[in-house]
Amino acid sequence: MIFTFKYDGTEDQHSELSNIIISELSLHFSKDEHFTKKEFLKLKNGFFETQNIKYWSHFGPDKLRVAISNSLFFKDLEDAKLKLYDNIHDGSDYIDIHDWISDVKENLSFVPNIDVE
Repeated sequence: MIFTFKYDGTEDQHSELSNIIISELSLHFSKDEHFTKKEFLKLKNGFFETQNIKYWSHFGPDKLRVAISNSLFFKDLEDAKLKLYDNIHDGSDYIDIHDWISDVKENLSFVPNIDVE
């Protein structure tokens, strides 16, 4: 799946979006893809690729793009669903789903347009 994030073009928005995407990629996929957040931070305004993830910063004017293999994306959804069920059954006071795209969107202070291919 390819996610193209489009925003209004401010450098602050680009920086926030890039930082959040990098943080969430690291939290959700670093074990499966064998990379560190530090590796991503070095390439914040460039390109990063692992076996199942590609990241383009400044892909075009006011765009940032992330490609995640379908299998890795759906594994993340399954993991999030299982954690949600555990929270429900444990009687947690705070119940929420934490998949990659939900966490990215939840942490942004602005709402970019997101195209998915």
